[in-house]
Formats: sequence, C-alpha cells, structure tokens
Amino acid sequence: VQDRPWIYVQTSGGVKGYVHSDYIEEYRPNTDPAENIRLSAQEAAVPQYKTFRLDGVSSPRTSIRWSSEDDTVAAVSSVIAYGEGDESCFVIGKTPGTTVITCTDYTGKVQARCSVTVGAPEPVRFAYCDNNTAAAGETANLVALTDSSKDSVKFIVSGGVQQTALESDSYCTEQRGGNTVRIFQCPIRFSGNREYRVQVYSAGKNEPYMEGESFSVPVGPAEPKDSTTYGNRQTSNAMIELIMDYEDYVPVIRDDSAAPKHPTVGYGFVVNTNTAFYDSLTRTEARAMLVETINSYYGEAVNQFRSEHQLKMSQSQFDALVSFNYNLGTAYMEYPSGRYLFETILNAVIPPSGISAANPCSATLNVKDADLLETPNKSGKVVRKIQVNSKVQVTAVKRDAQTKETWYLVKAGKDTGWMRAGNIHLDIPSPVRDLNYVDSMTFATYLLAYHHTDVCEPGLLYRRLREAKLFNHGDYAQASPSNPYSTKNTYGYLYPDCMKAYE
Repeated sequence: VQDRPWIYVQTSGGVKGYVHSDYIEEYRPNTDPAENIRLSAQEAAVPQYKTFRLDGVSSPRTSIRWSSEDDTVAAVSSVIAYGEGDESCFVIGKTPGTTVITCTDYTGKVQARCSVTVGAPEPVRFAYCDNNTAAAGETANLVALTDSSKDSVKFIVSGGVQQTALESDSYCTEQRGGNTVRIFQCPIRFSGNREYRVQVYSAGKNEPYMEGESFSVPVGPAEPKDSTTYGNRQTSNAMIELIMDYEDYVPVIRDDSAAPKHPTVGYGFVVNTNTAFYDSLTRTEARAMLVETINSYYGEAVNQFRSEHQLKMSQSQFDALVSFNYNLGTAYMEYPSGRYLFETILNAVIPPSGISAANPCSATLNVKDADLLETPNKSGKVVRKIQVNSKVQVTAVKRDAQTKETWYLVKAGKDTGWMRAGNIHLDIPSPVRDLNYVDSMTFATYLLAYHHTDVCEPGLLYRRLREAKLFNHGDYAQASPSNPYSTKNTYGYLYPDCMKAYE
C-alpha cells in the first residue's frame, strides 16, 4: 500500500507500519544463475566444539545458500554476508566424524563442497598464569579452561632445579548459550628470576591425563617505573585489562564495521579465513584467548622488534607498543608502513657526553622536513625549515625529565637553532638506543596520526592518546577509559588538524 511519500510495509517478523520512501529501495535479486562458486577450502579439520570460518564467492554474484549433509557432525552456526554472493559461513564441530558442507546458488544447480572432519575435543582450551608479569616470591595462579567432560587438570612446571607437578580437581563453571566451560586453578610461588615453562594436561572421569596447552611465565625482579632494559618482556596485567576496555567483549562472531571482512570475537580477536576458533565465548574464555594471543604473537613481535634494533625498553613502553600493534597490526611498527614512528623510535639514543660547539656531533634530519627554532619549545620562533636528509651539527642537548621532551641545538649551514631530537639521527658508531630518550612530542605526533579508517575516528584518536600517555609517561591511570582525563590532551600533544575539535 502506497500513500507517497509513505509506504505501508510488513517485515519478515510480521511487524506492520509506514516507512518514508526515502528509506525504501525495491529489491531486485540477480536472476542470472551462478556459473561457479569458489570456496576458500575443499577440506577442513576442526576439533569438537570449535568453529571453522569457510568463505564462499559466486560468479557472477548471486544469492547462495549453505547446508550440512549431517548436522549432528558439523552444522552451519551462522553466516556473515558482505554482499550478494560473498559470504563467510561458520561451521561448528558437534561430534567426531566427517560430513560435507555445501554451498549452492539459488537455483540449486551450481554447488561447491567442503569436506569437514571433526576430531576429538581439545584436552585444554586455554591456559595461562593470572599474573602475566610475575616477580620472584609472588604467589600467582595457573589457570586452565576445559570443556565440561574434564574433571581434573595437571600443571607440570619446569625451569628450576626440578619439575613441579600441581593437580586440581576443583573447578568453577561458566556458560554462554550452549557452551559450558570448566575453569581450574592452582596457586604457585615462583622462587627465582628465570623463565618457567608450564605444560598442562586434563583428564575426564576414569581417563588418563592427555597433554594440552603449554605456556611460558617469565619471572623477573621488581623494577622502578622508568627502568629500561634489553630483556624480553610480557604484557602486564594492567595492559591486558586496558585492552579489554578498549576492545569490548564480543561473545559471538560478528563482522567489524570499521574493517569489513575481518570478523572478530572475544576482545578484538580477528578470525581469518580457514581458521578454527571458539565461538560463543564466556568472559573468562575471551580473556584467556586475549592473553594467549598477545603473549604468543603481539608481545613476541614487540620483543623481536626490540631485539632486532637493540632497544632498551620499559614495561610501560612495551605495553603501549603491544596495544598499538594489537589494534593495527605489526606492520605499522616497521618501515615503510610506520616509517615516521619507526624512525622516531630508532632516533632515541643516549647522546655522547661532551657535545659542544667546539665538539659537535654529526647528524642527519632523517624523518621529515622540520622547523629550526630560536628556543627549545613548541612556541619558539621559526628560524627556517630544514629539509629531510639534510646534514646538521648537534652542539647541545636539552632533555626535560618531566615532560619527556628532548631537544638538540643544531647548526644547519649558517643558521643555529633548536630541533626536536625525534627527527634527528645522530651519526655515531654503536649507538645506545634507550626509549627513555624518545622525544615525547615527536613520538605522540606520529602515533596520533593513526586515528582514521576511511574517515577520522575520535575513538581511535583517544586510543592513540592513551597509548602516548602510557609510552611517554607510564601513565596507566590516564590510559584507562574510566578516567575522566583519558580523553583530555593533558600533556599538550599536537593533534591532527582534522581532530582538533576533540583536543
């Protein structure tokens, strides 16, 4: 019924009412049958209770349907459509066996098939230490998550003089939809500063223990807040909690509106094509998956970056880089994707002692064109702009321990003035790279640049702002979204032009 510009409609759920014609478009499905359908895999193996992402694309694009030959073995749990004939099908393994998932065009004549074999359930779904940066002498808990068929777990801890075996048949239960999880814990006190390896086993009633997950616990001495070292690190519990706040809890797989075709689950875990994962996650499962993902991949990526470039790094600097990488991917910490940020980090060196006008240090402006200023502050009068790759002479260093700003007094041709150290590479042999010598303002400027998708995003800007506060000042308080100052530019960083309204 039409009474333009209003149209009387009925939804598929039976709701009736008027909708303005500006919001209505006649659906005209593609009536050409598909010539072929391409699947991302022809065979797949998935443990019982896990879900597998299978992608299908029809050519030409026309509607497609998914089905399982035996829903008791593996069933289609959900589908995400990115456009007509372009979908991800999520197949859950229900009982051990083999079945076929079929993708069919609307005529039923063009089909593609994937054989799915469901194996035994994993003995342990997730395992971790609840203190991710434990210190010697502290008590922590080893945690293991299993399905509802397991009645006990065993942790074998190695790294000391002898192995330690810890067992538990006590658990608590969490449920989400049809998913039931058992959570086991064993307390432990780590005696020395070393890396401990933990192997986890589980057993059902009247069953032998089966080997499951394993993980490492690096135990070290307590450190001062700004202490930088060459050693590998793990993400702090404080940073894990912050990432959980940044990402939000997504229990069931859904597409990412900011990055289509990158569906996520848990706390920002991206499910790639042909990947098996746990869906319908409880909160403890989601946290456990986040800890496992960060420790095994993103934390390792930051450790590799630190080791490759011989960087002295503090815990808060490590945490901030892990958060940045988890949000955007590891490529943005490297050249050329993250060139400006990358060069600024590598420019953070301890200057040679005794630099003066009589004993200058040769240097190169290696990041981008930068201003030469009369005074070492952001409001200083500009002497002139120096072009990138220009050679200069550094004759003095000014470092503010409170603001974390580092300035070089440089001679460029006939002119002398101050430049931010973050843009300048000191041409010295065997430099000692210490991230406490990063110029906070240069670093923040290049970090804040990663604040957009297709458009400028205030949410991304605020996450970058929090990471800058954490990296430069170890400010975990203002890095928390619950802190009223977390969205305030309390350190006076330079905002991107398109985001100055949010400063």
